[in-house]
Amino acid sequence: MIIDTHIHVWSYPALADARDHIKSTKDLVSFQSRCPDLYDRTLTEDPIDNSDQLIADMDEFGIDKAFVQARPGSVTNDQVAQSVERHPDRLYGLMRIGHDQEAAYEYLEDPAPVRESAADEVAHCIEDLGMIGLGEIFIRAMTAEVDPEKIAKDLVPMMDAVNKYKVPVQFPTAWSQFPGGLFYGHPVWADEVAARYPDVLIILTKMGRSLITYFDPCMAVGMRMELCPRTCTALYNALEGT
Repeated sequence: MIIDTHIHVWSYPALADARDHIKSTKDLVSFQSRCPDLYDRTLTEDPIDNSDQLIADMDEFGIDKAFVQARPGSVTNDQVAQSVERHPDRLYGLMRIGHDQEAAYEYLEDPAPVRESAADEVAHCIEDLGMIGLGEIFIRAMTAEVDPEKIAKDLVPMMDAVNKYKVPVQFPTAWSQFPGGLFYGHPVWADEVAARYPDVLIILTKMGRSLITYFDPCMAVGMRMELCPRTCTALYNALEGT
């Protein structure tokens, strides 16, 4: 069985021909600067469910199942759940929090309201929508702190909820087209979070995206906290339990 653990579902009309512009990871990360008109349209257009095309692509490339989550922007967790409901034997939902701030380059100066509502959103997504974990949580959407201990404190409401439901969480570690990505993409702060929540399964996604400067600390955090082998087990168990 082949399982894709990282797919962003739902899209925008502006991206209907995205394959003509994105043929590599470098193309993806530089899309906003190379195609500003198309990118800006995604900030105002209503998102559309592209899960039928996703299933067709999965069939073409031999992907049996996939964990899906909202792309940056206006896509909601409820919409992702709709895609999962349409393809319950192939797709499994992961929630996101604060991802609407990424695409618009408009991080809140004080994201306290996002943090304070995180526990309720986790409960809604798990209890009402049947989601099985948190997708990528872009840390700048949750905190403006730069000290690892202060970051960890700001993440307490979300992490307490994750710990309560015993579900995994993804932290992105890499450079990206979104602002604030380079600083918060360094996983040293994740080490502090993991130390405070030893029973929470933490997944470091992207692993530096070819940046050795970030890949090495990702491995260091993973090995110190024994995250790497637990990650695979967590995803498999989540899939088996649905």
